[in-house]
Amino acid sequence: MPFHSYLFVLCFLPVTVSVYYILRRTGKYILPVFFLLIMSLCFYYSGDGGHPSHLIFFAADILANYTVYLLLQRSYARHPGAVLWRKVLLFCAVAGNLSFLLLFKYFNFFADVSNALFRTQFPMLSISVPLGISYITFGQIAFIADTYRQDISGCNFMEYALFTLFFPKVSSGPITRCREFVPVLQGIKNGRIDWDRLAGGLYLFGMGLGKKALIADHIGKFVDYGYGNLNSLSTFQTWLVVIAYSFRIYFDFSGYSDMAIGIARILDLELPVNFRSPYQSASIVEFWKRWHITLTGFLTAYLYIPLGGNRRGKLRTVLNILIVFCLSGLWHGASLTFVLWGLVHGIGQVITREFGAYFKKVPRLIGCAFTFMFVTLAWVLFRAETLTDAALVYRKLIGICGVQENMELYTNLQIPLIHNIAGGGLPGWIDAVIVLAVIAVIVFFGRSAEERSHSLHYKAGEGLWLIIVIAASTFTFSSGVNSYIYSGF
Repeated sequence: MPFHSYLFVLCFLPVTVSVYYILRRTGKYILPVFFLLIMSLCFYYSGDGGHPSHLIFFAADILANYTVYLLLQRSYARHPGAVLWRKVLLFCAVAGNLSFLLLFKYFNFFADVSNALFRTQFPMLSISVPLGISYITFGQIAFIADTYRQDISGCNFMEYALFTLFFPKVSSGPITRCREFVPVLQGIKNGRIDWDRLAGGLYLFGMGLGKKALIADHIGKFVDYGYGNLNSLSTFQTWLVVIAYSFRIYFDFSGYSDMAIGIARILDLELPVNFRSPYQSASIVEFWKRWHITLTGFLTAYLYIPLGGNRRGKLRTVLNILIVFCLSGLWHGASLTFVLWGLVHGIGQVITREFGAYFKKVPRLIGCAFTFMFVTLAWVLFRAETLTDAALVYRKLIGICGVQENMELYTNLQIPLIHNIAGGGLPGWIDAVIVLAVIAVIVFFGRSAEERSHSLHYKAGEGLWLIIVIAASTFTFSSGVNSYIYSGF
């Protein structure tokens, strides 16, 4: 059940919000929490394609991790082996969570690599990957690690289960830490409605829905056709498709994050911010402080720092950065294209850090343009199905393997109004250029929806604009690209 569907917008969300606030008025804290857990289970079951075995698996996983939490919460100060015992618990819990992720998502990838390199005979497994397993696994690992560090305040089993399966974040993030989520959840005990937060949440949900349905899905058809017909594209068309993908993945993923955060705020809860206008970054280092912020934070806190961070010399720092970004690429997908994408960003991080003093002398506008171009060219590895396809795109971008223009490409990104006014005398590419130019202005110079939600004055004008965006978005639900790019990660 995606957020951009009639069932969710017209039924699931209104019913969930209405019943939730009715239950809050009873003063019984357990009722709204239990209700959100039930609705989250229903959302997960429908979005996961109706696999009851996955719910059983996650129920056992939640129970196992919560048991480790209780054991780590106990005081072992009187026992000589307390420190060792806690480390063993931490290791087993983290290893257990990672083993399930490796089994479901990466077994076939590593088996295929092993069979090719070492002539082994590992069979390929035919198993369905549970929805959101990467996000859930990272949340579980952070929960156990924070408990080990004694950074978790008390939470009961139902609160922890809701944190794990909370429906706004379960399929595509943002990656959330229990120590951030549960204290806010426990704050709903006072029963009061924060109307400003509710209005801000509704605004964020509407703007995120518009990002996804009106922009990402609209240019998504253009991008998908381009990558599906690479051999027939000219150099100019290849550049248009590559740039369009940069915009598509941003509006798709940030749109989902805005909707997730907005839904949480409507429910008087909170999810962490995941994007802060990343294409306005003047360096690769800054880009990763603005793009997929929760993933960057997780990898920094639970991988980069434990590896030694930048505390063990320059060479070790470089190695740690490359390890983190290669694993980040692998997290996105079990393919060499993703690993190489991560490696490219890791090298960009290293170069930026090494020559940071020189980059600071470059005018910010030039730095932003260079960073966007670097990120855009790296996205080719992210989007291409194979390394061969990626190599073909790069060759076309520099004029090699050029062909005449494929006019059918432009039919996937047309604005009929423009052609009607001009009487049909405009070139086919004009629509794509206008659309991408308008999006570029928004991306490079506009404020994000999350930033605007904190400074808006909620009046009739804003309400009317929000209604128009949501209404326009609903008309596109069955006509465009409907899947989330990041739902498979």
